[in-house]
Amino acid sequence: MNLDVDGADFSFPSNWDVLKYDDSEFFQKVFIRTHDGIKAIDLVAIQRDLDGADIRLVLIEVKDYRHADARGLHPTELATIVAKKVTATLAGLSAATRKAENMDERTLAIRSGQAPAVKIVLHCEDRAVPIIDPSDLLIKLRQRLGPIADVVTVGSSRNTRGEWTVLMPSLA
Repeated sequence: MNLDVDGADFSFPSNWDVLKYDDSEFFQKVFIRTHDGIKAIDLVAIQRDLDGADIRLVLIEVKDYRHADARGLHPTELATIVAKKVTATLAGLSAATRKAENMDERTLAIRSGQAPAVKIVLHCEDRAVPIIDPSDLLIKLRQRLGPIADVVTVGSSRNTRGEWTVLMPSLA
């Protein structure tokens, strides 16, 4: 399965079911109206084992800081933004189990609540000389999200921290 997230081409193996959550019908038509400024994670994915059983919910947020005008947020600030998106997404998935009209979205939401493990990935593309220290960012993310996830990590197209691949667009 291939998905485009702001120009980045994510490719997942066949044992993954993935939804561009912040573009989903439920989020765009229903959940976004719950309060001003609510934001969500880019991708909600469910990984299945060889027998087809769901083994993990993976939430992926994508940030691209390769552009010349990109402003790197302080790791604490970025971790706060990601934590808000994660918690809003989890709340949205819970509501979608009952209220999503799109049955594919509802089914994925139900499965996400039943997944035995949760992994949160901040996919962060940076310049050759990083404007954000990934190790500091990882510490801040784990402080915020570690209590609600089994794994919290920072990946990039060079090391996705998962079974998927990412092809980033060329910079003009």
